[in-house]
Amino acid sequence: MYTIAFLFAVSQALITYWISDFLAGYVGVENIGLFFTLAFAISIIGVNVIPKLLSKNGVLYTALTISILYIVALSFMGLFESSIVVVLGFVVFMISRVLFALTNTIFLERNSSDALT
Repeated sequence: MYTIAFLFAVSQALITYWISDFLAGYVGVENIGLFFTLAFAISIIGVNVIPKLLSKNGVLYTALTISILYIVALSFMGLFESSIVVVLGFVVFMISRVLFALTNTIFLERNSSDALT
């Protein structure tokens, strides 16, 4: 279990490194931390709002919506060259990544037959 967690953390760190290097081409190295902070601050707000969305819309619909936002954000970062669009895509990507991990955990917990987890 620890090995899987370690591999997942390393893969996330590599993605974050790649994204920060990619984003530096649009906003400069000195501003990358600002956008990471903005994305994670909004993610914290999203984590507080997600229980209401889950109870209103259900886990599956919420997870699908977040997945679509994730794909759209990646598309914005890959297809457009405008700094504003790329930064917006980055912020939405980071937020949807956090929220998808949360909804995925809740989905797996609800659909798991193991009573101990």
